[in-house]
Amino acid sequence: MWERVPRDIEARETVFPNLAECFRIYGPLKDAKTGAPLFNDDCWKAAKGVLASVAAGHVSDVPGVALYYPIAICGGKCGTLRDGVMIYHCSRSTCGAEGGVHKPIKDVFPKGGVSVRHANARLKDLTLRHNLKVGSDFFP
Repeated sequence: MWERVPRDIEARETVFPNLAECFRIYGPLKDAKTGAPLFNDDCWKAAKGVLASVAAGHVSDVPGVALYYPIAICGGKCGTLRDGVMIYHCSRSTCGAEGGVHKPIKDVFPKGGVSVRHANARLKDLTLRHNLKVGSDFFP
């Protein structure tokens, strides 16, 4: 479904008051099982950090920048439903960028686990190989 509905994250002037109100209303509510507030001191600190990011505009979409582009009409090769609805790709997420960093880290470790010393050596080796590869673009 998410491939079919382009979504926008509104401007910070809209998001900030709504999110702050949500934190204000639900944060102090009591947990039904424990009776403790839903937000403890660490949660309130995190909520303030989130609100600071929203206030700085880091969460909202940039006006005038298209984050969705059509990739196919359902009914062709892309999907199983044949209803003619447009399928979109969103370039908002960091999945493409994360594959470039996190996947190689995961791939250097054996499936059975390693010691701390072994993990440290593997990460240093990965860092060296990465820096040599990237640095060779700038220093032939």
